Amino acid sequence: MLKEPETEKLIAQLFDNQPDSVVWYRPIFDSLLPSTSIADFEVHYANNAAGRLLGTMSAEVLGTQLRTTPLLDEATISVIFTQCLDVWNSGEPIEYTYYNAGFHRYFNVQRSKVEGGILSITRDRTKEVQAGIEQQQQERMYQQILDTAADGIMLLKAVRNGDKEITDFRVAHCNRKGFENGKLPPDAVGLTLLELFPHLGSGDQFELHKQVVETGEPIRFETSFRTTTGTEFGWFIVSLTKLDDGVISNFVDVTDKKNQEQETIKQKNLLNNILDASLNAIYTCDAVRDDNEKIVDLKFVQVNQRFKELSVRPGLNVVGKNLLEEFPATRETETMEQLVQVIETGVPARFEVHYHSDTYDGWYDTSAAKVGKNGVVVSFANVTELKQTIRELQQQKTLLDKILQHSANGISVTEMVRDANGEVIDAITLMANDSAVSNTGLSREVYLSTKATEIDPNIMNSPYGQMCLKTLSTGEPAFIQYLLEFTGRWLELTISKMDDDHLIHIFTDVTAVKEAQVKQQQLLEKLKQSNESLEVFTSAASHDLKEPIRKVRFFIDRLMGQLEGRLSEEESQLFGKVVAATVRMKLLVDDLLEYSHVYNSQQELEEVDLNRKVQLILTDLELMVTEKNAVVNVSDLPSVKGYRRQLQQLFQNLISNALKYNKPGVPPIVHIRSKLVKGSEGGLDVSSPDKDTMFYQIEVQDNGIGFEQHNADRIFNIFTRLHGNSEYAGTGVGLAIVKKVVEKHKGYISAHSEPGKGAIFSVLLPA
Repeated sequence: MLKEPETEKLIAQLFDNQPDSVVWYRPIFDSLLPSTSIADFEVHYANNAAGRLLGTMSAEVLGTQLRTTPLLDEATISVIFTQCLDVWNSGEPIEYTYYNAGFHRYFNVQRSKVEGGILSITRDRTKEVQAGIEQQQQERMYQQILDTAADGIMLLKAVRNGDKEITDFRVAHCNRKGFENGKLPPDAVGLTLLELFPHLGSGDQFELHKQVVETGEPIRFETSFRTTTGTEFGWFIVSLTKLDDGVISNFVDVTDKKNQEQETIKQKNLLNNILDASLNAIYTCDAVRDDNEKIVDLKFVQVNQRFKELSVRPGLNVVGKNLLEEFPATRETETMEQLVQVIETGVPARFEVHYHSDTYDGWYDTSAAKVGKNGVVVSFANVTELKQTIRELQQQKTLLDKILQHSANGISVTEMVRDANGEVIDAITLMANDSAVSNTGLSREVYLSTKATEIDPNIMNSPYGQMCLKTLSTGEPAFIQYLLEFTGRWLELTISKMDDDHLIHIFTDVTAVKEAQVKQQQLLEKLKQSNESLEVFTSAASHDLKEPIRKVRFFIDRLMGQLEGRLSEEESQLFGKVVAATVRMKLLVDDLLEYSHVYNSQQELEEVDLNRKVQLILTDLELMVTEKNAVVNVSDLPSVKGYRRQLQQLFQNLISNALKYNKPGVPPIVHIRSKLVKGSEGGLDVSSPDKDTMFYQIEVQDNGIGFEQHNADRIFNIFTRLHGNSEYAGTGVGLAIVKKVVEKHKGYISAHSEPGKGAIFSVLLPA
């Protein structure tokens, strides 16, 4: 067990820089009652986060007693004291989340008995809890909006067979109006479309649903509805829109409108012909012919109100008057020629007219159809403003195209891709100039047709992705430098919001400058890590290893001296093996010290035969292999360029771990194998330059207790252990040494495991 100063030092090392509040209490026993009666708890450690939470410095918290502290209210003190007392008496940790009225925050608290005290870790979960509450409120609001909608809304999820073909649609949601208008049974949600309406399987409507899912294009159609028994009961306009692997069906009851339309068709056939030909303003004319039956003019018979509003002479009453007399500038247009042709041929026409006179200049979109034997019905819309807008847009487009074409900076526009809840989950580039294509290093086809997460899977969670979301939310422009891992290029970007779904990016390739900066930072970081590792290794070897070895050797020598002459030959041999083992252990400690001192020095590489090295290690571990009745299978291993002592440390730790962490009662079985692979083929996360580099992939696999995969990276941290000394002995240094040796050899290492299913340690060493 650690001494109290050592415990506090260890806790401080672990928690000083943690963002969560960490406090370690020691019990104060009541001197007037039995020694098991606790009167209070005193703070023996508090990290910086604890001080900030209490509104003071962590040093001011040390030494305060829980029940008399002025830093907490009485209710909070009572809860903490009761929980600490329960944890102390039961030895069982507790964890819970609650709302603290004194701090106006939600906290998650973990309290456990640690080294003669109570370790309390408090995490502020206010934002998470409030976000959950807001999300629930939004979900209720969305549900209320759907249920109060005037139209029927149904969410249908595609049902597919083994060949991924859509065979049906399952009702995932239906609003109140949907149940009413569609006359659906109460249990409709969860049933399929064909279960509810079997007749759809033999018609076109089911194929239209499939078409929307497969093409992504929305569809709108009018149809009659039937009950589940097949009885027709009304007309509806149905709009189908794709949503994920399904469709949203929005249907509006137009039964009354449909009946009215049918009645109108019967009663007003002539009026429908006029309406069918109309755009907006409407007038009818009869042909004015000369003695030779040639059409020389047109006489107005009827005009609607919009004609008087849109005409070049608004408000003029033209009924009974001739077209060319009232609008002489018509002679300069194709209007008369088009209308005469419609009357003579009976073929409807649509054309655009530019009417220009001394008092008016405008454009009209015109349609015409023959009426009777000698007439024509004409409808038109004034599109002058639209024409001007198109002309202005074309000028702006020409100017923008020139700017984009000649700009040295990359310029692109991206559109956000949202999920069903409106959350941004991806983006796609809609427009990019030549400089943008050049700066990203992607082809134009890939750049404009591939989603952002397909180019860079981590882009949405990256600083660049988060900054884009912030700009989209706040409207504030942003500036960032970002590495496109897909191409290995650094870009300097300015991000601006266009609207709620679009961002403008202006960027420059700064790869050369950034690579120099990154290389410098990597060298500084490597130097820092090396110094830290050297300090930790030296301390561990000097204080935790050498002294126990010296004592073992000392007491063995004394014991051999006292038993001299009384030992059998076999006993003497055993003592000799013990002495040899201590000598070997001292040598390993010295090697560890030597390794820590020379980690950053220029050492000379050797050709190391890993077959021979592993056999020497197995000789050292012979006693452990025999005691555990273990089986170690070693395939043919390569020779590599490396540092002999360090490679011995690497495999010594991996093999001894495989033997040590065996399941109780199950003999260890260890497999050591090797193969030649490219960096991209080994299944490890390697840097871009190493993906085409050849490596020897060496795997050490065991059938032991395994571990949770989320601990796979953490186990390589120095002094990190997943089990207590009472279960498995160790210092937590071995795998840290393994990782450092692999890094020293410019290699990679990973671990894969499941609890109870053993572990595989995979090492890539340059071939």
